[in-house]
Amino acid sequence: MLENVDYHLTDNCNLGCVSCGHFCPLVRGNTHRSLDQVREDLALLHHRLRGNLDTVTLTGGEVTLHPDLENIIWIAHRLFPKVKLWSNGILYQKLINLKTVLEQTGTQLCITDYGPEVNRNHIRILQSYFGDQLIYVERHPDDKTIFNDGFFKINGPVTDERGVLNCEARQYCTQLAYGKLYPCQYLAYGKYFNQYFEGLGLNLGIPDKCFIDLRTTKLSPEEIEQWLKTYQCGLCYHCMDCMDNRPTQDWRKSDKDPSEWVKE
Repeated sequence: MLENVDYHLTDNCNLGCVSCGHFCPLVRGNTHRSLDQVREDLALLHHRLRGNLDTVTLTGGEVTLHPDLENIIWIAHRLFPKVKLWSNGILYQKLINLKTVLEQTGTQLCITDYGPEVNRNHIRILQSYFGDQLIYVERHPDDKTIFNDGFFKINGPVTDERGVLNCEARQYCTQLAYGKLYPCQYLAYGKYFNQYFEGLGLNLGIPDKCFIDLRTTKLSPEEIEQWLKTYQCGLCYHCMDCMDNRPTQDWRKSDKDPSEWVKE
């Protein structure tokens, strides 16, 4: 059984962290998913996996930027037994306003500590409102390491096949995007890097077929899971998430410089 599938409600974010693994600082324009798109994507996921999925995580981008968030929570709840809502907590009042729907649907609220941009007083308010229903992923105060070498070393591999198949992103960040399942966020949203830095001649080299199209696939739920666990491409071998000692991240603001993601 797949442990989790992430579903972006929007690729836009109100943070813009350096080396964002979803490339949100590089996103141009409004990328909010329409309700019709949400219904189609989640229904496809439900139909194709047929109970072979533990949790769907509604994420982004930043989920509280989406104007139809309450409706989307209900759509996900009706299809899947476990739903998580993952936020940066900055628009904390919007989360407080969702208290009733989160309780009625049993949706788990998760907030990650993104450094100085997050108001700790607001987090404490949310914790008092939601209690055990809120998971707060707090960064260790001594964690000062940043991705000095970017996410990808494009001129040399950083891992071997064992590292690729045990990749942290592959294990926890399967992505659903526009009816397609991707093994990780880099393959799903690396297009934003390619588009933003096209004028510099930079390209992550994402393969054309690095996903399973849920609209056309003939694979069984078990075969889909096996494909996601074993798929690999050239980019995988250059990805820091596949390293044994993966560096951690400092959540400073992105300067939108390609070196934040890629080193020669």
